[in-house]
Amino acid sequence: MDTFLGENYGAWAGSGVTATFSRTLTIPSWIAPGYYYLGFIVDPENYVYEKNESNNGQPMPRWVYVY
Repeated sequence: MDTFLGENYGAWAGSGVTATFSRTLTIPSWIAPGYYYLGFIVDPENYVYEKNESNNGQPMPRWVYVY
């Protein structure tokens, strides 16, 4: 099950652009200790028209350990 940790407004990139964004997140205290993947979804409500809407999600490339 996924847990929503936050959102960011105002960051954007054009089609085909590679960019770096940063965001500080707070992990809820009820999350059990262990290894997790973080991920993000760009344009989750599909407000921006794209030929391919299936590539808006991305997991982070490494695990995160929650203590």
